[in-house]
Amino acid sequence: EWIVFPNTHEAIISREDFEKVQDIMEAASAERQAKMEKSEEIRSTLINLFEGKIVCADCGRKMYFHKKRIDKDKRGRWYAFYECSTAVSRRHQHCTPHYTRQDTLEADVLAAIQLQVKAALNYDKLLAKLRNSEGERSIRDQQNALITSLNLKLSGISKKRTRLYEDFTEGILDEEEYAFAKKAYDEQYADLSRRLDEAVQRKVKFAEAMSEDNKWLTLMKSVSGATMLSHELVDESVELVKVHEDGSIELVMKYGDIYALTVQSIKEVQEAM
Repeated sequence: EWIVFPNTHEAIISREDFEKVQDIMEAASAERQAKMEKSEEIRSTLINLFEGKIVCADCGRKMYFHKKRIDKDKRGRWYAFYECSTAVSRRHQHCTPHYTRQDTLEADVLAAIQLQVKAALNYDKLLAKLRNSEGERSIRDQQNALITSLNLKLSGISKKRTRLYEDFTEGILDEEEYAFAKKAYDEQYADLSRRLDEAVQRKVKFAEAMSEDNKWLTLMKSVSGATMLSHELVDESVELVKVHEDGSIELVMKYGDIYALTVQSIKEVQEAM
């Protein structure tokens, strides 16, 4: 409990002035609150669909999401925008200005998604014709032949290394001769192993691109009917948005690597036909 002794010291300002200031502050606060309540409905429509997915293309740091009332707009209209976080940060060296409006960004992202959907539907029809074609079978045969050849060569090197060690233990080769030959065989084995891993990966990726379960095509077909952006659409299809200084964007779509692989595989099959 507090014990209060009023009027012990001379007041810095009068009680009357103090109460006037309090009234002014309360009125200003009430006015701000009324304006916020009045604009709450419109502000609630300004949603950050790219939380954790939008960065500055130059410094790589995240873009901040802001809501702002249009200056001198009697209707009290609001808009939202993104800007590089270093533009308002005191902890990091400032980047050059990077800014984009929410409505512009959402329109650009939706257009990019729709463009990729259109390409995916065309590729899906083309893949349906190329699957099990002469060109695809030719590539698969080449891939299998290369893997078989590399496995045989690896087996041969392994046998040579075994015989080399036997010659060393039997005294046919001295230590220097053995070390020299072993190094050569080890280098050949490492090179063949690397080439085999690459060949197997190419085969796996080619099969994935040509498959009816192609993840990129499956995703694009699932969002083909989208006419507006939503949290669900962005989460499903967008990996990252990079904003450049001129306001242009670079969109990184999910399964973008499989998209590139699909285009490459189609080209290879067509060339093999």
